[in-house]
Amino acid sequence: MSVSESDDTAGIDARKSVIFQKVGRNVVNLQRLEARFKVLQSMYLDAPLRKVSEAIEKKRGSIARRTLGLLTHEAVDSLFPEDSPQGEFADLTTEVWVTTSLGIEGGQDLKNDMRAQLKKLVDDRNQLVHHLFGGFDPRSVESCSALESRLNEQRVHISEVFRWVDEMVSLIPEHAAEMKKRADEILNPKDS
Repeated sequence: MSVSESDDTAGIDARKSVIFQKVGRNVVNLQRLEARFKVLQSMYLDAPLRKVSEAIEKKRGSIARRTLGLLTHEAVDSLFPEDSPQGEFADLTTEVWVTTSLGIEGGQDLKNDMRAQLKKLVDDRNQLVHHLFGGFDPRSVESCSALESRLNEQRVHISEVFRWVDEMVSLIPEHAAEMKKRADEILNPKDS
């Protein structure tokens, strides 16, 4: 093997190493994003007060098995509800009922845009996990360059969605604390 061929091999090997690092980075970021979608979906609760703990555990178990594709589809439907179910059972129950949900006001255009962005994310994830190396030639500089470019594009899209979802998830503790504060004020009024 000549010095030139040795340099080419070393260059290709270095490039492959970078590509594999980027594949790992994208997979990890998609897993982190999936975890955040699971947090968002866990915020939807509708149960009698006496069964809240049981409902939370049941929901947690159900959400743990959901795929990114299902979670993203549910997220759009949940975050952009067609109509509000609040008070749906108010006349039928004689006990305290707890309902929590998250929602975004933005209309059908925003909902459709979000659905398209999340579909692209799921398609990217499926391509990354199931089909990425199908046409990849690890001995070709051009193939390495094309794959590296695709992984960088994927990272940008993952990061955009991640920022949006992370922003919503980060608001949950603040709103939960506010709900607790209001419940405490109702249950323990200062005037009594």
